Amino acid sequence: MNFIEAGVLMETVFTIEVMPDDLDLLNHVNNGVYVSYLEHARMNWFDQMGIDIKGMVSKKLGIMVRRLEINYIKEAILGDKLQIKTKPARLGHTSFTFEQKISNDQGDLITEATAVIVMIDLNERRSITVIDEIGQYFIAAPTATS
Repeated sequence: MNFIEAGVLMETVFTIEVMPDDLDLLNHVNNGVYVSYLEHARMNWFDQMGIDIKGMVSKKLGIMVRRLEINYIKEAILGDKLQIKTKPARLGHTSFTFEQKISNDQGDLITEATAVIVMIDLNERRSITVIDEIGQYFIAAPTATS
């Protein structure tokens, strides 16, 4: 299996090669393509954890990106083999957060991202409590004390 166990936190590594259609006029990966790379890596994380997203949808449960923050550090070019590390970072009541890092073959950090994902009821189209099947892999956010 392609993950690292750190307590209950599971980090996966997903590899993708830069293809000609990924490039823009500057001959490097277009900024929008990174969004797709990151999404593929998150779906790989769910697969590696044995979480059946299609099965969730059949139960009228879903996940949606609420916020995606991306820091572009270095360009990626045609033929680069990129490794995308995806790590669970935080569990809220109705959302959970991934931290992701993209590096090239030489180990250079290309991109960092934080993705906040919301659990939703597909019938009601509203947020709901994160299901245990997902939440078990995340650290709960600290609560305010009185």
